[in-house]
Amino acid sequence: MQSYLTSRGWRSEPYGREGNGLLFQHPAMPEADLLLPLKRDLADHALRMGDQVVTLATIEQRPVQEILNDLSGPTGDVFRLRVAGSVAALGNLPLDEAIKLLNGARQ
Repeated sequence: MQSYLTSRGWRSEPYGREGNGLLFQHPAMPEADLLLPLKRDLADHALRMGDQVVTLATIEQRPVQEILNDLSGPTGDVFRLRVAGSVAALGNLPLDEAIKLLNGARQ
């Protein structure tokens, strides 16, 4: 979670006693913050992490499952492409458009 947030522009500062957590804030969203517990032996660690995933999904306006997939995937770069416009409105692309998209991404 720490790497995920940092890679998306969130900034952290220590929170709590003895380094129990990090408070993450995003410069573009001053009203939003996430408190990330760092001690896995805390009784409510799993609940707090679940809360943070749900909060992050709300902030990013993405399904919780997508956030979980990103968090459980490899810690490498994620490259996403998006096509906006009427041709992609239903989530489908004509084959020739899809080929152009993939070739453009490769270049």
